[in-house]
Amino acid sequence: MLTATDAAYLHRIAAILPGKHVDRARGIASDIELLLARVEDALCVLDHATTSPERRLADIRELLSQCLVAEDTRVEEQRRSLS
Repeated sequence: MLTATDAAYLHRIAAILPGKHVDRARGIASDIELLLARVEDALCVLDHATTSPERRLADIRELLSQCLVAEDTRVEEQRRSLS
């Protein structure tokens, strides 16, 4: 889980980046927080499920894949809109 200290650290890094990179870095920090929150939620659900460890791992991999595809899509859409 991303702690408040970790999140603050990510946002501090974003704040010291040069001008045009600040917004993107803040977005990345927020994306990381959201992704980790989703993974934590998925782990909680899976911990209470009556599934095998192999199935739990497969479910987590699937969740991560979905999050990464969604992020790639969002970034690509942003690039297109800026072009």
